[in-house]
Amino acid sequence: YEILTCDWSSDVCSSDLRADAPFDERPLKAQLRMADRLGAGFAVLVGEREASEGMATLRRLEDGVQKQVPATDVVSWLTRLDVWTV
Repeated sequence: YEILTCDWSSDVCSSDLRADAPFDERPLKAQLRMADRLGAGFAVLVGEREASEGMATLRRLEDGVQKQVPATDVVSWLTRLDVWTV
């Protein structure tokens, strides 16, 4: 797989978080399954709608909980466990 390009959020690439790009041109569900198998805790989803709004959807892979956050806040959301309490 490829390393994520960082044109939408340089904070992710300058942090200690590991980020990878989509796995081939597979459907989203297959990409999420692959990320889960590789041990990823979260997926950051940025589709056309999110990109146009400056947002990102964060999905916790263990249970599918999702949050939509500003793209500029992705790193802080991924590094703070207290924001993920249900």
